[in-house]
Amino acid sequence: MNILHRTYCSLIFIITVAIISSGFILHYENLKPTPVKIQVVIFKKIFSYCKVLVKDGVILAVLSDEANSENDEVIRGFSNLGISAIELKSEKILSQTKCNVLYVGKSSKSIVSQCNAKGVLCVSSTPDDVQENLAAISIYSENNKPKIIINMTVLKSQNHEVSSEVLKLATIVGE
Repeated sequence: MNILHRTYCSLIFIITVAIISSGFILHYENLKPTPVKIQVVIFKKIFSYCKVLVKDGVILAVLSDEANSENDEVIRGFSNLGISAIELKSEKILSQTKCNVLYVGKSSKSIVSQCNAKGVLCVSSTPDDVQENLAAISIYSENNKPKIIINMTVLKSQNHEVSSEVLKLATIVGE
């Protein structure tokens, strides 16, 4: 009886783990990058709800990333919307650049700590960056619908705030 009970318990455990794992896989298969054209429009709208950016104006830099070949498209997209954007070839240049928003394809601890120190809003095309405290805001697609994710801890550490109108539309992580 004990062997049969342990066998059933093991089998139930394996089935449960498989079901939970497949749910996560299916969920993440529905998460896709939002097209750059849509990202820049949504980011511009979000920027208009950030107190610091409304007061000082948006000075945007795009960090070059070999893994993200869409930098030119991002820069063109923001420029077409009236936000001038420069390309940074290295995160080391961030300390010498007078930007207040940094767009990254993929962030890192070094990048986010520099943004925190300078009060630069770090936005990413990767929602994982926001969940891992490496960026304040990201836009992604879930079931072909753009979604906003905001990390309140990172947002505050970068000395930025967004209005409650944006927060109501976003998934909030941190604090």
